[in-house]
Amino acid sequence: MDIKKQIFKELDDFVQSSLSTHVDLEVILIREMIRAKGASILGPALAQCLNLKSLNLQLQFNSIGSSAVSALGLDLANCRQIENLKLSLYENNIADIGLTGLNFALQCFSLKNLVYNLGSNLIEAEGATEVGVSLARCPNLQELNLDLSYNKLGSKGAVGLFTNLAKCKNLQSFSIDLQHKNQIGDEGIASLGSALACWANINFCKLQIADNQIGPKGALGFGKGLAKCSKITKLILDLRENNITNKGVSGVSSAIAQIPNLSHLELTIRKNEIGDDGATQLAVDLAKCKNLITLKLELQTNSIRSKGTLDLGNSLSHCMKLQFLSLFMSDNNIGFQDVSSLGNIIAHYPSLLFLKLDFNYNSLGAVQKAKLKKSILKGKRLTQKILYL
Repeated sequence: MDIKKQIFKELDDFVQSSLSTHVDLEVILIREMIRAKGASILGPALAQCLNLKSLNLQLQFNSIGSSAVSALGLDLANCRQIENLKLSLYENNIADIGLTGLNFALQCFSLKNLVYNLGSNLIEAEGATEVGVSLARCPNLQELNLDLSYNKLGSKGAVGLFTNLAKCKNLQSFSIDLQHKNQIGDEGIASLGSALACWANINFCKLQIADNQIGPKGALGFGKGLAKCSKITKLILDLRENNITNKGVSGVSSAIAQIPNLSHLELTIRKNEIGDDGATQLAVDLAKCKNLITLKLELQTNSIRSKGTLDLGNSLSHCMKLQFLSLFMSDNNIGFQDVSSLGNIIAHYPSLLFLKLDFNYNSLGAVQKAKLKKSILKGKRLTQKILYL
């Protein structure tokens, strides 16, 4: 029998409901400014939901504070049958001390799927490590989506987090957001790579590691772990605004080339001091991804010239199954040599149906742009073309 989801958008309505009957529950209190007082009412009510299997608790932007969040976690620990949990506490001034109750609760559940949003909460190294420790004690966890963006983990926090997450041996799907301010550095991202190597069944991976002071050494260390993820079919990797350079991008791309069943790749490495050599090596490695169907490459704001661009175009012609291609190359150094032949190359991709091409803010002249556009439009299989030249 299908169980109807119960949805509440007012705290009073939820508290006055038949708490013990809830099995699939959604409580949405975003920007309601419930603060500590509201959380102290919400927690005991949740503790009475003893039959909960699925809970979606949205509490973003509520200024709840560390003590009240920890108490809320202890109340939640009473709901021991929870298998599917979405818990969003973005921007609630939790800090490390506020994670104590939440971490205890996670170990009490029968979790299989977890979406855990702790972004912008003043969390540092100790807190991140304790999050990892608590999740490592969830033996049935299969899907994890963890948001720690806009915190202050540092390399120590990242290592502590990923060393413990590596113990989650049953993970099949993993997403993490560490964008901005965390400064995990080379040591932190290498630790992430080591964790990936421990998840033998991982098939989906989304890693948002933008703006984290990562250099070529870290990218190479990360690549060593990523290369062992042989079952991944969909990979989304955001490394923008770091400093991985040509050497680092080759470490990442060579790892990607070793994932045999990869069919969907979104790779963002804009603003990373990458030149023709890096683009060429990326091209060589992507040509080895024989099962690619969807590819999104974001290479904006680097130092790639015409040669690297043409190498990319030529190599992708070897991806015989490629149907959807988005290539973002704005704000590079393209155009000093003619790249109009790129259009003919793309037009002859054997399976391509969709193309999005962004070459804005380069040195392409009007004649080059016209030739490039004309040759692309000759592609007979292409059903949709979006061109920014």
